[in-house]
Amino acid sequence: MKRIVMFFVILFASASLAIANPTKGLPSPAVTPENAEMGTYPTFDGPLSPAEQAMLGLRVTPLDEGGFYLTQNRKTGVYEHRWLNAGTLVLVDIVDEVQYQQSCGNRAVAMPKPVEITSPAPCPPCPPVATAAKSASTTPLTDEILAKAKNNARFMGAVAAYGGATILLPLLIFFGLIALGIYLLYKLLV
Repeated sequence: MKRIVMFFVILFASASLAIANPTKGLPSPAVTPENAEMGTYPTFDGPLSPAEQAMLGLRVTPLDEGGFYLTQNRKTGVYEHRWLNAGTLVLVDIVDEVQYQQSCGNRAVAMPKPVEITSPAPCPPCPPVATAAKSASTTPLTDEILAKAKNNARFMGAVAAYGGATILLPLLIFFGLIALGIYLLYKLLV
């Protein structure tokens, strides 16, 4: 009996694993920030040498205050939000814009500044909401027809639900019995 139960557990587990996840295995979208200047400041395999720093016109500076920066993960190429503490050594360009982390050579750029939303002139008061008057086309006859249509729709939904259950349940039992028969036949032959 344990083997039969185990067989069905394995059968259903393998069926559930067979359903593919459409997003599994896809890389995360690598969006390069607008202020990254990838043409001027490329990605390096490690920390920048003093010669590379000089070639790019960069200098080492500690951050005055901590903050969030977009730092590039070299393995995936994805820019991630990362907090850099005050005093972290970074490489800055001529206009003191952060371009790299000095310790690892990862690209690091400042977070884009939030857009300031200025409030426009106040909105004029809205007109009062008019109550819907009962239209002349609504009569007791049309109300009765609408009520019967709603009842018919409920009835058809109930019939569809019952029909689905009466079709799916026997199919499930049928295929379960076939699987059980194949398993028992296998046990008899082996």
